[in-house]
Amino acid sequence: MADNEIIFLDSINQNSTPSSCRKSHFGGNEVTITKCIQKKVQKPKYHNDDVVVLDSPLGASAKNTMSNFDSTISTNSGDDSSSTNTSASMTNLCEYNLMEESQVNEVKIMSYNILAQTLLARHTNLYRHCQDRRMLVEEFRLNNIIREITSYKCDIVCLQEVEEDILGYLTSKLVQYKYVYKKRTGDNVDGCCILYKHTKYAVMKCKFVEYFRSNNHPLLNKHNIGVIVNLKSAKHSIIVANTHFLYNPRRSDIRYEQCKQLLSQIKQMYDTSASKDTSIVITGDLNSHTNSRLVNCILNNKDFKFRSAYDFNFVSTYHDNWKLVDYIFYTNDTLKLLSQKLLPRNRDTIARIPNQYEGSDHFALVALFSIE
Repeated sequence: MADNEIIFLDSINQNSTPSSCRKSHFGGNEVTITKCIQKKVQKPKYHNDDVVVLDSPLGASAKNTMSNFDSTISTNSGDDSSSTNTSASMTNLCEYNLMEESQVNEVKIMSYNILAQTLLARHTNLYRHCQDRRMLVEEFRLNNIIREITSYKCDIVCLQEVEEDILGYLTSKLVQYKYVYKKRTGDNVDGCCILYKHTKYAVMKCKFVEYFRSNNHPLLNKHNIGVIVNLKSAKHSIIVANTHFLYNPRRSDIRYEQCKQLLSQIKQMYDTSASKDTSIVITGDLNSHTNSRLVNCILNNKDFKFRSAYDFNFVSTYHDNWKLVDYIFYTNDTLKLLSQKLLPRNRDTIARIPNQYEGSDHFALVALFSIE
């Protein structure tokens, strides 16, 4: 379903069963959207102090460890076991207005790589800093992730590394949102999800971008994807792109080509469905350094004037050292940045994540904009 353009008149029914699917039409071609359905919400099998435990990929031992969980979990910063800076959700008084509902002439956006449990289990060596392995239990992490999302009351939430199997549980806790979801191609189990407050926005158009062309293609041979939606409220039209580019540090050429594909699809949607006042926001885990050719390509785009919501001294994840690889870019001729969630800076002593406060190995980015 590469690059098929889909008209969404409303969102997916939150009580859809796995056998359900939704069909829309564009250009006379029928498109079956099988990646947007939610699975029936599972009932919790265990409950202890608001920590819900479902069947965990980490095994039945998760239920035993959760029952003994307390607040004494240790967190290390890098390799320094003496660090005590645990940065509880990175919340600060300077961002108090981010905890309020946005106004009608504002839009608040989150970008958050929530760390797929399958990938965590596949690369446990990356999380040796978690001396108490209970911090890696999916249900404990999900409760921290949901708390992070709900505390900021964002209008639009862009998530990466979302496994299809957790969509039902995740959205049952986020009932104020409807969503569009696309799983990565190939044998992957995770994908990108855009949630939006259905009382404020409706989806006018949606596009799924698949970066995979063939195994023999020199650059477009990886199963990464993007989701682009055109959302409209009573006061505002906005195109939001959410993506997760290839990680491989040695293949910046592939990431750069993926970025060009995404920008091309954004331009196509803008040209065919947007007005001159439509804002554009690009979010996601780009796996690219701030001085990379990819980031420069976005900031120096010939079609749109993008700015970054975060200056490049902030960090969002740990890849051998602390880096900023997650971004919120916005068109500054239509949006004015009012506030942002506080992130640590690269000069700070930072506790490694996930930990007892942070459910992912990435910090969530949040930016509040006024509509110009």
